[in-house]
Amino acid sequence: SIIRIFYSFSTGLIYLNDVVLYFLSAIGASLFFFLIWFFSKGMAMGFGDVKLAFLVGLILGWPHIIIGLFLGFLLGAIVGTIMIILKKKHKDSEIPFAPFLLLGMFVAYFFGEIILNWYLSLI
Repeated sequence: SIIRIFYSFSTGLIYLNDVVLYFLSAIGASLFFFLIWFFSKGMAMGFGDVKLAFLVGLILGWPHIIIGLFLGFLLGAIVGTIMIILKKKHKDSEIPFAPFLLLGMFVAYFFGEIILNWYLSLI
């Protein structure tokens, strides 16, 4: 990873501004999750999600982190609602969020630019 960063700098494939945006995305995502964890006293989200959000921010960067988080929350809400309707879980059940966060990350990583362009064409 470190070698790849140095190689990218030396070849001009990545710039310092990009690195700063990736770190700010990571810090912002994990701060957002930390606040949810802190104010819910760990009832709404585990601290593992806070750490995972940092990594997701590093991988996606700005603005794809917004797409990844949105999709993660959306998928989690849809699956959670379906599980409650089908009586597989009840409304107080804990459902791990990490799989949805990772799925949102993968979709944003591979299709983020397409989603972003589609969304921006709507406004």
